[in-house]
Amino acid sequence: GFEAHTMVRVGQRLGKYRLKRRVARGGFGDVYEGYDTIEGITVALKLPLGGVVKEENLDDFRREVRITAKLDHPNILPIKNADFIDKVFVIVQPLGEQSLEDRMSKRMSLAKRLDYIDQMLAGLAHAHEHGIIHCDIKPDNMILFPDGRLRLADFGIAKFARKTIQASASGSVGYMAPEQAMGKPSARSDVFSAGLVIHQLLTGKLPQWPFAWPTEGWQRLKPHHQDLREFVRRGMEVEARKRFAIDLTEALRSVVDGVPGLNVQLDIPEQFHVDQPERAHLLLRLAQEAITNAVRHAQARSLWLSVTEDGDDLLLVARDDGRGADQFRPGNGLNGMRERLEQIGGQFDIETARGQGFCVRMRIPGRGLDLSPPREIGAGMAGNKADTKPADALAAANESTTSTPGGAVETNKETTA
Repeated sequence: GFEAHTMVRVGQRLGKYRLKRRVARGGFGDVYEGYDTIEGITVALKLPLGGVVKEENLDDFRREVRITAKLDHPNILPIKNADFIDKVFVIVQPLGEQSLEDRMSKRMSLAKRLDYIDQMLAGLAHAHEHGIIHCDIKPDNMILFPDGRLRLADFGIAKFARKTIQASASGSVGYMAPEQAMGKPSARSDVFSAGLVIHQLLTGKLPQWPFAWPTEGWQRLKPHHQDLREFVRRGMEVEARKRFAIDLTEALRSVVDGVPGLNVQLDIPEQFHVDQPERAHLLLRLAQEAITNAVRHAQARSLWLSVTEDGDDLLLVARDDGRGADQFRPGNGLNGMRERLEQIGGQFDIETARGQGFCVRMRIPGRGLDLSPPREIGAGMAGNKADTKPADALAAANESTTSTPGGAVETNKETTA
């Protein structure tokens, strides 16, 4: 089995680490300040409660390690090591000074609050870019370091967005999105939780159910810019679909406007939103390639592009009045589009005849999409840039597309994870 022979206690040695004090307790783990006797530094050691890890809990610890290992960002708390040491499963992470929750009990300048908001959203956007939903965004899971760095911690109940999410209401009740409480978390659930944290940071008040607007303390938002007030309101929308999403209507219009020598007719919904940047990026790229093919290869004068939704899938149809061909042959500008879709489980069909142009039908799947995230979509996704606006960062956190201090606070308070 995995059980240790003795209970873990302060002063005990685990390999090269000496446990100095317990700094936090969560639902299935304790966090200790530890001293690395070889490197001569203090670290955070996350251990199973009492040092005992049961078979049913081992997968939770392994999942947290594997999820965190996929993320490399200055605003996400990294894992230095994870291993069995003297029969105790140990996760080793950098030790911070305090959690954001602790810091919020003291006076803070507006500039500092906005800086923490920006850093939180940059880390969250990075996780969403990699298909990971945190599922427990709250001030206690944001660890502060002496250099002013905020790091998002504790991915213990995080979910992979690209896989079917099992019904689960895990998370901290005060910050949990309504749909997550019903066992249906999504990236927008993290946005909702982040919206509550931001409201609390700016007003000192944590909104309560039914989250009606105006909220308690909303007057304190009045001095702020209208965009900031609006993004806080939208982030807290009870209906997940009303939160932030990528507006593809304007994006597609900008792609087709002003193409020399080609009359492009666009048929799309007046308000067309997509909440996964990978899908948005792929759709825009396919539209661009359809335009290029019509101009360079089909010698078309007109191109008709239509986009519709079919369940979770997106359907893009491109039809031109070009020269067409007796049959589809590799190398005529359409092969790349077909290969791109096939790689992610999509569909690609062509109808053509000489003198009758091309009609290309493309289906972009709504689930299982696994593409490298586009760097150009959304602001605030590349890291903690000084000129990134919080409103842009919140939108980016949701467009890209779990819990206690992940072992990195120096308080003696009890926490829930």
